[in-house]
Amino acid sequence: MFFPIKRPLITALPAFLAIGLFVLNLSGIINFHELDALDLRFRLRGARAADSRILLVTIDDSSLQALGQWPWPRSLYAVFLDKISIYQPARVFFDILFSETGADPEADKRFAESIKKAGNVILAFYFDDERLKPTFPLPEMSQAAQSLGFVNVIVDGDGRVRRFRPSVKFPEGEFFHPAVIMSSPQKGDRLELPFKPVPFLHLNFSGPLSSFRTISFGEVIRLAGLGDESQLRELFKNKLILVGHTATATTDVRPTPFMTQSPGILVLASAVDTLLKKSFLREWPPWEQCLLLIFLTQLIFWTGIRFGPQAGLINFLAVALGYAFLNLVLFIFRGLILPFVLPQVGMLLSYGLALFIRFLEIRFQSERTAQELKSAAEIQKSFLPVVLPQIGAWGVSAACHFAREVGGDFYDGWDLGQGRLGFCLGDVAGKGMPAALYMAKTLSELRAIPKQGKMPGEVLAELNERLAETNTTGMFVTLFYGLIDSNENKLFFSSGGHEPALLYDFTKKSLDFLNQAKGVPLGSFVGMEYPTASLNFEEGNILLVYSDGAREMRNEAGMEFGPKGLERVLVSSEKLKDREEIVRSVMEKIEQHRQSAPIHDDCTLLVVRKSESASFSSPTCAVTSRGES
Repeated sequence: MFFPIKRPLITALPAFLAIGLFVLNLSGIINFHELDALDLRFRLRGARAADSRILLVTIDDSSLQALGQWPWPRSLYAVFLDKISIYQPARVFFDILFSETGADPEADKRFAESIKKAGNVILAFYFDDERLKPTFPLPEMSQAAQSLGFVNVIVDGDGRVRRFRPSVKFPEGEFFHPAVIMSSPQKGDRLELPFKPVPFLHLNFSGPLSSFRTISFGEVIRLAGLGDESQLRELFKNKLILVGHTATATTDVRPTPFMTQSPGILVLASAVDTLLKKSFLREWPPWEQCLLLIFLTQLIFWTGIRFGPQAGLINFLAVALGYAFLNLVLFIFRGLILPFVLPQVGMLLSYGLALFIRFLEIRFQSERTAQELKSAAEIQKSFLPVVLPQIGAWGVSAACHFAREVGGDFYDGWDLGQGRLGFCLGDVAGKGMPAALYMAKTLSELRAIPKQGKMPGEVLAELNERLAETNTTGMFVTLFYGLIDSNENKLFFSSGGHEPALLYDFTKKSLDFLNQAKGVPLGSFVGMEYPTASLNFEEGNILLVYSDGAREMRNEAGMEFGPKGLERVLVSSEKLKDREEIVRSVMEKIEQHRQSAPIHDDCTLLVVRKSESASFSSPTCAVTSRGES
């Protein structure tokens, strides 16, 4: 066995790997989706009942229907507060900004009087995160409130809310998050905090909105009007009341682990629930996480080297599954957040590293082969144009996706002078390197044919002669060749055994497959004739030429995308302005249909349309191979 590096360095490789991965994760250079893994742990744990002392009063759709559209007069809040204060709630928080004078100043004064009379009301304010400039409620309301709490949220890089700041210091003094005020007992002028001072705390979500006891604002007003004291007393006595929006089109919504659109009142309630239960989530210090990663990667690497690939794989699976289970158990029962994805990636890479060392010579050989294929792919891509020609507003856009590193599909375009634009799309029978070589030969021969003044059928006939006379492999190619005459707004075309192009007539709102002017595939027989067909091609019409790989793209169930799929996508692309957008849209729909199923054939699309702007000059072609998709 040949090793290019010494054995002591080999055994230290997993440690270097672990440290490298840890640094990449810590610096954010690579996203290992640890936050998504944390959300998954919440969902696996499942929803649980929130603290019974919390009551959410929701301004929902039914409340808006019963009490009128937003914004409500402040006198309505005064009525609400007066009614519930009779039943002695512990604290009341309004997740509503009262920073501007209402339509009726007298209503503002009345609400301020109700706040002062209640004596346990907390009002919301927010601040500019960059300048730390607070926007407080109206002075009379701020003075009447027991306290003010900021409602700014910490948004992680993926847009989700998982943490909150307990406090923030301003020139005006130190202010607390509403959850801290709601859940902490008051000792004179100070709050007795249930935690050590920290920059932020994790939200230990109980679940979605249904995890909390809720009642709509309108229902409270209705029950108060009926004088249902027993139910109101049971609802509000010694409860922590949070009033906020949940109605449709509420702007204060953020994604959380349990809901893609969580109202702000749910985030606040989850913070209160976390503090009341003291169910704090803790992360391991970074250096301990790094040591854990080094230990796990070294364990997997050692067993893989010592006992071979099969035993190493069994050990890797056992350790990975065992760590995942332990990770979940510690999260649920101890509130401990251990790294999840990073160790799994580290162990997987470490096992792969062990295999790499054991089969180093074979790997070197495969790498050389892969490099040759990569070079071949780059060379093949260089055969295809980056930008296709354009005549005035008429032009062509295309995209090619090879099933392997190289393939047999191709396209091209030519400015033929006198307002004529030529284009083609071809498909060599087969895949891989043989098809790629024959594609290069076909494209070279086609480019060598003088095309000015020739109809598409004449070009195909001459190309067929050139290919058939030198064909000793039995390979052949299908080809669609078209010509746009911008002076007459006409399309001339001919097909050498290719898939029928799809024409969408913008004026008639009709779809047609162009089955005319079809001959046999090119390169098999000499002396073949290829007819030319023509039709009017007006502004707004869309011509889609495609290889059979687009039509035959299968999903995981084995169902093909089919002609109907192409028809649907093309009709839905009518409103897209640029050809490149249409190509991208069709390719995306095909990929969505495929899902994770393997690609069996090259997929190439070409779109012809008159753009609204004649100055359209952005890249019109895209070429990708299997490894880049």
